[in-house]
Amino acid sequence: GHFFCKAVETIISKKVERVSNHKSKWIKKYKNPNIQELIKLHQKTRNMYFTTMKDTEYFNWRYLESPFRNDYIFYTFEKSNKIHLTMIIRKTKILNRLVIRIVDLFGATWDKVSLYALLSQLVSDSIKMRATQITIIDGDKKNQLFLFKIGFILFKKVRFCYLDESRKNNVIPTKMRWSISDSDNDFLD
Repeated sequence: GHFFCKAVETIISKKVERVSNHKSKWIKKYKNPNIQELIKLHQKTRNMYFTTMKDTEYFNWRYLESPFRNDYIFYTFEKSNKIHLTMIIRKTKILNRLVIRIVDLFGATWDKVSLYALLSQLVSDSIKMRATQITIIDGDKKNQLFLFKIGFILFKKVRFCYLDESRKNNVIPTKMRWSISDSDNDFLD
């Protein structure tokens, strides 16, 4: 118990120190991004991975017209005045603690230098905001080592089960099929 906690604290403090004041001239943050530029990036790179179709209607529904609109921040990594990589986060309070959730990440995700810079910027910003946690759902085991280098330390198998006990008369079917897209991991908040 105690030894494990000290070891984790030592690992985290070194990683946090490395990225706590990260600043990149290529990273920009937006509350109101140019959605058409994000759509172009998605169209250009969507065949690289399985994902949700992101068009104007999707971005409006998912982010711009969402009741959580003010919770989202759009991070972009730009090269030659073009968006190269996009990360969308949601800030939320859980038990009076600020939690950052990466709800979408698309573009040149294979470019580990850009991805490292973008995630390092998020870690730095999260420290400044006094966030207690950053979560990302990524089913690719190859990315775990990469995420570990940035400071993500706990990796769990993702399971999607939900039972709202506030509804006492729930009828639970014997067979259920759950699906979730790469940007829908905050739909239960």
